[in-house]
Amino acid sequence: MRLRSVSPMVLDGLLAMVLMASALLAGDPASNRAPLHLLALTFIFGPLVFRSRFPLGLVWVIGPALVTNELLGYQNGFFENFSGLVAVFTAIAHGSWDRRLLSSALVMVVVLHIGIVLAWRNQGAVKLTDLPYNWLLFGLPVVLGYGVRNRRAYTAQLEEQNRLLARQAASEERNRIAWELHDVIAHSVSVMVLQATAGAKVAKRDPGEAALAFGVIEETGRRALVELRRAVGLLRGGKESGADLLPQPGLGQLEQLIELVQGAGLAVKLDVQGKPLHLPAGVDLSAYRIVQESLTNVLKHGNAGRAVIEVRYDHDSLVLEIRDDGHGPIAPPAADGHGLAGMRERAAMLGGELVAGRFEGGFRVRVRLPVAPAPS
Repeated sequence: MRLRSVSPMVLDGLLAMVLMASALLAGDPASNRAPLHLLALTFIFGPLVFRSRFPLGLVWVIGPALVTNELLGYQNGFFENFSGLVAVFTAIAHGSWDRRLLSSALVMVVVLHIGIVLAWRNQGAVKLTDLPYNWLLFGLPVVLGYGVRNRRAYTAQLEEQNRLLARQAASEERNRIAWELHDVIAHSVSVMVLQATAGAKVAKRDPGEAALAFGVIEETGRRALVELRRAVGLLRGGKESGADLLPQPGLGQLEQLIELVQGAGLAVKLDVQGKPLHLPAGVDLSAYRIVQESLTNVLKHGNAGRAVIEVRYDHDSLVLEIRDDGHGPIAPPAADGHGLAGMRERAAMLGGELVAGRFEGGFRVRVRLPVAPAPS
């Protein structure tokens, strides 16, 4: 049987029985037969049974019992004093703040009375060593109790901080996966809707063009399914098969993205400037998603025929600029945190910034993402 499975009152009861038996064995046999002495010992050791339930009550009962035992003419030995020390430690370590103050004050009163009793029993010959000894004896558990109390409070604070950090991390992970799902679905569905609309219009007069449109729909759907399986794998803890959990996309897949968008009827030009940097995974993925979302907005809202993607690598940052020549309405930032607002959140999460608005007859999205960590 494990010790933790035993009731605290059982363990405290065993402690009380052992201490009282030890006190009787170490005490004077004649005194042990005195009813008042036995009664005093009962009040000195008995309350230890309820140590876990009434921490302050121990001091209020055991303290006066120690003084009464001395007033009755019986000497408090090691085990009697040890019971008092346990009572003081318990009250300080486990009582509330106001109760700890009360128990500390009571301890001082008890110690003072014990010193007076000792002096009175010595027929008025006051021993200067009595009071300092008792102050030290009963002050030690006060210090230890406060130490245990503060340690427990510090540990509880750390555990609470860990819980808050875990909840924050889980929330951020859910937001990240929500962005992933939104980007994948919004882009793919937009391309498929445009292609389906175009295919339906040209199906009768140009079957070959319609077949190309449906081919783009098929390829877009396959890509969307692959990325959705990867996102679902993240939600399930990454326990999917290796085929389902493909690497996350990055700027290295921009060519495939551009081909897909061009198949939807939008001419796209890619302009890469500077020496490519090794991008952290989060920056690489977010950069790809920002470009993807920008092109999706152009397809859905821009009425544009041409777009330019500019990728510039600086020494400590990555700059993306997506421009189009559209003149149609640009959808406002989505209230649910996606769209332009979602792109801004992605950039802000990485310490970057994003601006978007009309520019030279079209629309422009410009984002700067730091590559090197910002100095602390």
